[in-house]
Amino acid sequence: MAPEDDILAQAREACDRRDAHRAETLYRKILATSPDSIRALRGLEGALRLQGRLGEANLVRDQANRIDAGHLIEAAQGLLKIGRVETALKAIRRALELDPTNDEALCTLGHIYRSEGDFSSAIEAYSGVPKDSPLRPVATYLRDILSGRPPREVPSEEIPRPAPVHMIRDFLTGAEYDALMAFTLSKRGGFNAARIRDGDYEPETRLSWVTDDTDAVQAWFLPKVKCLLPLVLKKLGLEPFEPKHFEVQITAHNERNFYKVHQDTGKSDEEQTSIRTVSFVYYFFKTPRKFSGGDLLLHSDVKDGLYAVSQFTRITPRNNSIVFFPSRCWHQVTPVHCETSEFQDGRFTVNGWILSAAGAGQ
Repeated sequence: MAPEDDILAQAREACDRRDAHRAETLYRKILATSPDSIRALRGLEGALRLQGRLGEANLVRDQANRIDAGHLIEAAQGLLKIGRVETALKAIRRALELDPTNDEALCTLGHIYRSEGDFSSAIEAYSGVPKDSPLRPVATYLRDILSGRPPREVPSEEIPRPAPVHMIRDFLTGAEYDALMAFTLSKRGGFNAARIRDGDYEPETRLSWVTDDTDAVQAWFLPKVKCLLPLVLKKLGLEPFEPKHFEVQITAHNERNFYKVHQDTGKSDEEQTSIRTVSFVYYFFKTPRKFSGGDLLLHSDVKDGLYAVSQFTRITPRNNSIVFFPSRCWHQVTPVHCETSEFQDGRFTVNGWILSAAGAGQ
């Protein structure tokens, strides 16, 4: 038997004999060299309660709870990295039962809900982070972004920085929506395999269909976007700028179509002095919906141009809604699964990029 196990056994025997003082001495002997020993802390709590020292017992209980919660948080974060979201969620909920104001647990809970597209639950979790916590800035930033408010605090570059996003529902009128759907379906034969930013066809990176024949749509669609730009820039925390150019395409995602993690930034083919600064995605599809998946995942940034694999905001396609985000943000489209092989039953989007003079609007 290991020395600590031997002392623990002696302490438990002392408690069984109601010799709480002897048990306390033995538990404190362990804690002198192993202050985070959960077994010793739980035993000490019991010994103190036997002596009627409830205040001290509660302090020891809280200390043990914080340590237990920390282990659960660490386990949950590891589970998230391998995609075991449900198990991670259970671990975090248990951690918060033990330590209800634990800032790391609340932030991790918010991250989980955000990654599942449950914004209201994520906002509630982020709002619970204590004001004196070093994680409060990132929690406030995310709460503001998910609430549709301009961010009041910008997180430190030392931690993953969540992608800002602004969403608007019911973007088009009924007549405009019908016109766009009719136009898109009429162009079915004009859709080509989508390519990545440099023009290469890489089906292992991007698989979908696209048409750039959008002039008829741009004529009435883009003025609606331009009217919103000042508000959108404020919501995204970007500096105001005058657009130099717009790029627009209509995409169709059918069975097993996707787009792996990428950025939209890049100079315009027409104006080498312009750069994509704001991206937008407008969703439209036949109802009732006959596909699943196709979610937009906006990943948090980390240093040196990298992104956090397991920290992202999930945007589930909502009919007649538009999403804006900075083009520099890493993002992906999850695989689409369709109930039929019919083109009209897929997930459609108007993808657009608002370009500024290089260096503007950052």
